[in-house]
Amino acid sequence: MPFRKGLGGKGGYPADFDMKQHGLHRLNVQVFGECIFASFAADMPSVEDYFGPRMADYHRRMFNRPVEVLGYHRQFVHSNWKLYADNTHDPYHASLLHLFHSTFGLYRASQICGTETDGYEGMHNCIHSRAGTDEGRLEGYKQEGGRSYQENYRLDDPSLLKGWPEFADGDTLCIHVIFPNLVAQQIANTLATRQIIPCGPQRFELIWTYFGYVDDTPEQRAMRIKQINLIGPAGLISMEDGDICEAVQQGVVRDGDACSIVEMGGRDIADIDSVLTEVGMRGFWRGYRKIMGF
Repeated sequence: MPFRKGLGGKGGYPADFDMKQHGLHRLNVQVFGECIFASFAADMPSVEDYFGPRMADYHRRMFNRPVEVLGYHRQFVHSNWKLYADNTHDPYHASLLHLFHSTFGLYRASQICGTETDGYEGMHNCIHSRAGTDEGRLEGYKQEGGRSYQENYRLDDPSLLKGWPEFADGDTLCIHVIFPNLVAQQIANTLATRQIIPCGPQRFELIWTYFGYVDDTPEQRAMRIKQINLIGPAGLISMEDGDICEAVQQGVVRDGDACSIVEMGGRDIADIDSVLTEVGMRGFWRGYRKIMGF
């Protein structure tokens, strides 16, 4: 502490000044599945209890052994942070917005898929699907999916998608979202977390942390790094998410006191073996309203 005892016997802090009484706010810290969680709350529950049993299992699935950080991306998005929360809790937008997902089969509503909720009021959710399981439903998907399915598109470098089965359950996409601002994702063989940091009502920062496992082979590590091209601020998939958040912000900011409601996938908050639903969004907003007292 500068000039704690003054200078030349003059000034400074009193003799009974106790530095231990003036430290930084001490956080409650827990480690769960290779991740460090901290809270300002004195009554912080255990992280596993906060996640709920199913989201805790999904977290253990991804962080099942020691990890190695491969890199980071940071981006600013000019929209309210809750629009990105909507995006990550909304499973059906991917079949409409993300041409890459639909065209190259990483994620389609016609696949074996599902949406699960957990935690207080269902405010956490998980979206998962398995590539290559369209099983006769692809034709219907082509008719309903709009522009996002482009049958004649090809990759100049098909090795981008030459990965391996990541987990024994067969899911090739698994995104679990923990209220309010944590996203953990497996898309093909990319593994990453995303942290949403609000910077006011009209802007937020998104921090991507990419990782693999310590016991990855050099070939696996190289593939994970290559597939980072799918995600992040300029990713073949994820670039569109930041863009659509800004488009929605610009579309609604003028009429902040107005509302428009279109319900999809029922009105309840329950697990469903489909991604054509807004159940995850309903869980997020019900939890948000109760916590905020709205």
